[in-house]
Amino acid sequence: MRKSLIVIILLFILAAASLGYIHEFVDKDKDTITFKETVLYGDKLAAEGIVVNLNLHCNNHLFWDTTYLVGEEPAVSTDFLFSQIRKTTPATEPPFALYLDSLNNFSASGWIDMADEIAPIQDVAGRTGPGEKREEVVYVKDYYDFYPIQVGFRPFRSAVPDDTKQIFADFLRIPVHPDHKVEIQVEKDAAGRVRGIRLSSLRDIRVHFYALSASTETGCFFTLALSSIGGELLDTSYIPGGYGIYHFPLTDGGKKVPDLTTDDLRTVFPVDADKERIVTLQTTDDKKRLLVLTVTEEAYLLRVIDTATYEQLQELKVLPVSQIADPLLRGFYVYDDLILPMLNNGQFALLALNTEGNYEVRLTGDFHQHAKFSDFIFNQPAIDYDGEKLAVAVLQSGDYGAHNNFYLAVYDSTGLRYAGHYEHSLGKDPMKDYSLLCQPVRGTPLTVTWGG
Repeated sequence: MRKSLIVIILLFILAAASLGYIHEFVDKDKDTITFKETVLYGDKLAAEGIVVNLNLHCNNHLFWDTTYLVGEEPAVSTDFLFSQIRKTTPATEPPFALYLDSLNNFSASGWIDMADEIAPIQDVAGRTGPGEKREEVVYVKDYYDFYPIQVGFRPFRSAVPDDTKQIFADFLRIPVHPDHKVEIQVEKDAAGRVRGIRLSSLRDIRVHFYALSASTETGCFFTLALSSIGGELLDTSYIPGGYGIYHFPLTDGGKKVPDLTTDDLRTVFPVDADKERIVTLQTTDDKKRLLVLTVTEEAYLLRVIDTATYEQLQELKVLPVSQIADPLLRGFYVYDDLILPMLNNGQFALLALNTEGNYEVRLTGDFHQHAKFSDFIFNQPAIDYDGEKLAVAVLQSGDYGAHNNFYLAVYDSTGLRYAGHYEHSLGKDPMKDYSLLCQPVRGTPLTVTWGG
């Protein structure tokens, strides 16, 4: 007991010393945050009046809430907070997850219970002799008619009842692609006991299989992201209603694993897989509309669906599909009354609600118009639109994720009007310990608004 007490006291002293070091390191600058502004393109007058708000933390004990007003003479104000109790923002989890059961890359070593392993591994293990390490490439179709799946619900630490698993397995029957192969490795010791296993996907015949989901208070919408050799869609003809958007009710607002019956899981919005593919989906903030982005051979389309009736309210062409540059979607960002989809090739579109409650394409542009703007593609932007000009702010990428510095750009119907880089005075911390770095808070660290 005495030794335990001594250990606890020592840990407390070390923790206090660490906090003291952090506090001493930043105390001299806690209220004197500055930015070094560098104009990269255009006239800063186009950004006059923009307000950028940036929230940083250090070890979730020290917090800086800084406001930067763009102008001829920039104005900076900072509120500093020290909290003895760590203040953290939980990570955002999707409401639903679906994936192939043990057919993605994995390995295990040590004592392995072969009764729990999938059929391909058991089969290769049966041909592996004592003291042998055996590798084989096998066809998945030799073991399964339909892909074995696993499902998970938020919170993902909760166990899923076997009855619920079976409901999804019976509904989402996807035939195994005839060319799908995996590499199996099994190693046995001299006594013939399995001591190591590995399953590896083959690069040229890999299968992608997962769910995209969004939820309301009462239900979860999801679609299947299914692609195989050559990017073709896997066979969805065995699913009742075919390819499209599916729905099941949630229990207690999604806080518990749902208790489902076979009638609860159904197709609510079929999509013709021969003509278009669902890329992503999200709900609006009020949860009344489901925003579905699809892609055809010619364009990306926005479909707006009523979450109560499952009826389509709107269809809108958003961006063309380039046959030259990379047309894959990089991000689909939904704000209060704005949507910003962007592609890997830098193309973006700004969608805004009109007075009738429908979305319109107000602006299109290219984030690659300036060479420094790769960060606009990799980090989520903060945006605001004044009816004519779009303000876009994004955190600079760093060695440990997003940096404290940010880029600011202004676009209008003619293209890029202004671009600038803003270096934060807390962006050059010499400490190498990740937990002691001053860095953006989790969640929404950056906002941008047009001032009055």
